[in-house]
Amino acid sequence: MTDNCKISETLVPSKEQLGVLNPYCITGFSDGEATFTISITKDNRERKTSRRLVQNREIFSVHPSFAISLNKKDENLIHSLQSYFGVGKIKQDISHNAIVFYVNSVEELIRVVIPFFDKYPLTTQKRSDFLLFKMAIDLIKEGAHFSSEGLTKIVSIKASMNKGLSDKLATHFPNIVPVVRPKVEDQEIKDPHWLAGFVTGEGSFWVRLKRAETPKSVNRVSFFFAINQHIRDELLITKFSSYLDCGVLFTKSNYVSFTVSKFGDIESKIIPFFKKYPLQGLKRTNFEDYCEIMRLVQLKEHLTSEGFDKIQGIKDGMNLGRDKG
Repeated sequence: MTDNCKISETLVPSKEQLGVLNPYCITGFSDGEATFTISITKDNRERKTSRRLVQNREIFSVHPSFAISLNKKDENLIHSLQSYFGVGKIKQDISHNAIVFYVNSVEELIRVVIPFFDKYPLTTQKRSDFLLFKMAIDLIKEGAHFSSEGLTKIVSIKASMNKGLSDKLATHFPNIVPVVRPKVEDQEIKDPHWLAGFVTGEGSFWVRLKRAETPKSVNRVSFFFAINQHIRDELLITKFSSYLDCGVLFTKSNYVSFTVSKFGDIESKIIPFFKKYPLQGLKRTNFEDYCEIMRLVQLKEHLTSEGFDKIQGIKDGMNLGRDKG
């Protein structure tokens, strides 16, 4: 393990501090933040390993992993995830100021992680990566990776996952034909907790302030809620508007955005929804600040200089402002 990545030695929060995550919330959050990877590495060191194959005098090791990496300030959420699954490890990624929950034991992946996502399916196109990951795990379970033919099958699966093969791996396996990537077409929001989990990972809440410039003008506070995703999940993003009964869609380049900016919709639909189906981690704290600003606006405190300054202070501590703290 490198100097920039080490097992977390911080005090583990109690179960009372962590609370219990809803499984659909975990699935939604994983749709936004989790990764399913199959690492295939060349290793010429002489050592014992249960996942290595000697091919053309070269040693290749196969390492599957499920992982979620978050800002170090979201450490409690990472511990909550590990507590829910009851397996895996936590490490700190110092170079990225991050903390990572990961499961790389084949036994734990087969016994816990895969059954979880079979029962609570992913909804974004990430489900394709999970299904390919599951195919590779099945081959590893059978010991297929110890043969040249089996390893080639796993490389073919990896070629269709995430960003595909690295240039270095492609040089070792030049004739690989990627397997057909599974299609994800039934993109329905099956549970409100899924949406809360997904927004925890991918959503954003922010406000825009405009101070009165003339005696006849008034201080203004505008509220925004948005979710941005790659265009490949456009079908899913279009469902948000009907599900929440508000918002508009924008498409730009390779991304699609669902945005709510009408004050009445924020006040009567967005805020009540996420109060009923709570967000997690830092996103929940940002949302609480967002709600406090709404409360102050409802009391018309933004119309006074003192109230507007108070709102400005809350806004400055949200999102990136909180990250700097």
